[in-house]
Amino acid sequence: MSGDPHVTRLLEVALNAAGRGATLIQDLLTFAHRKPLHPAAVDVSAVVDEAKKILKQTMGPSIRLTVGTAPDLRLAWADPNQLELAILNLALNARDAMANGGRLQIACENRRADADDSPGDLAAGDYVIVSVSDTGTGMSEATLARAFEPFFTTKEVGRGSGLGLSMVQGFAAQSGGAVQIASSLGKGTTVELWLPPAEHQSKASVSAEPGEFVFRQRQARILVCDDDKDVCTLVGTLLRDLGHTVWEAPKPALALQILERERPVDLLLVDYAMPEMNGRTVIDRARACQPGLKTLLMTGYAEALRNNGMSEIPVLRKPFKAVELSRRIAEILNDLNDGAEGSNPATLCTEKS
Repeated sequence: MSGDPHVTRLLEVALNAAGRGATLIQDLLTFAHRKPLHPAAVDVSAVVDEAKKILKQTMGPSIRLTVGTAPDLRLAWADPNQLELAILNLALNARDAMANGGRLQIACENRRADADDSPGDLAAGDYVIVSVSDTGTGMSEATLARAFEPFFTTKEVGRGSGLGLSMVQGFAAQSGGAVQIASSLGKGTTVELWLPPAEHQSKASVSAEPGEFVFRQRQARILVCDDDKDVCTLVGTLLRDLGHTVWEAPKPALALQILERERPVDLLLVDYAMPEMNGRTVIDRARACQPGLKTLLMTGYAEALRNNGMSEIPVLRKPFKAVELSRRIAEILNDLNDGAEGSNPATLCTEKS
């Protein structure tokens, strides 16, 4: 469709709307402490540097951005992607509070929490602090008291969801840290994000999301099971475009029938929350039919994601892009043991009523 700018623009609008919806749900899950995090030993200064590159494009000439990092800064134990998102949220809030320009400072330091200098009931100990300070309008006591309230915002309609600080607070709490705000009218605001240090952990590299490239993978026989027929059809189409042989099953019972009939199947892609049985049950019954069957659980269901991907079962979080689907399937197929997919033809895997 690249030759038709009108169609291309409509597709971009649809994709952006879907992205905003997905982001809103993720923010709600983070606020509720239910979004699955992937913590690692993180160089906070590197994350701040990545955020700085983005902020330079959005701050405008009237705002001076400075970054300071303590030379002996510890590694923090946190999800690097969520940490960068939290920093960006705080910085953009600060920018919006300085309509006439000002100074935005991001600082990173080590600090020890004690009774006199720690937010709330944070446990005593050492922490890594990321602070975002501005010289903007500041907050009144009444506004400050509601700052973490979800959907509360002082911005005009259409300029904010009111979830920015709520998301940051949820992320910090889920990471074992906390958030502290100091502000007064006319004197600006400082928000401190307290994160636990990653002692005795290996240093994790912070990298961008995978680019839009095609992952090399061998052709395979893949079964897709999702009670949402649109999702089932879309995933099936994407996989066929990659050269795979694909079966689509909008019901778990049909998926089990296909597994009984088609042998061997290399990979089962299955949704988690379905009316007949959940994805974990489908996987258990499918493996009873075809031992060694590789699986990938597709879900946005918070409880499934919180359980570390159901231990040994790989998880692809919904909503996902085509490149993410391709990457995960390539990883799984590249790990296939050609001698492990054998199945017992006498074993039935259809559901018994």
